[in-house]
Amino acid sequence: MIGEIDAADIVLIAAPMHNFTISAQLRTYIDYITRPGKTFGYTEAGPKGLLVDRPVYIISTRGGQYGDGAPDKPNPYDFQSSYLRHILSFIGLTSVEVIAANGMDMGDKPQAEGLAAARTKIDAIVKAKVTELAA
Repeated sequence: MIGEIDAADIVLIAAPMHNFTISAQLRTYIDYITRPGKTFGYTEAGPKGLLVDRPVYIISTRGGQYGDGAPDKPNPYDFQSSYLRHILSFIGLTSVEVIAANGMDMGDKPQAEGLAAARTKIDAIVKAKVTELAA
């Protein structure tokens, strides 16, 4: 698993929010890829991520309204976004963007709005990448 993430140009994580944080399955994956001497090491200045940074996109479905996962305006119930940013930066992956689809368990209208907001963010990311590659 470490070889796969190390070889990836872009990392995509599908992470439904479970009880305000990550699922047990994602936690297990993180435990497998977070290894001393492989993905992080210790220096006199403290821990250092050993993976080369690359874009990481987290697509998160959420039953309620928990914000967009932005670090500058955190939702007090969203432990998922901050935890994933922290553990990924610990192994060297600091370019993390959360794409949140909120309202999935709140009825048809909030669900449609949450999916539309997530699609809009995905479209903006794709457009920026296409523009970057064309330059």
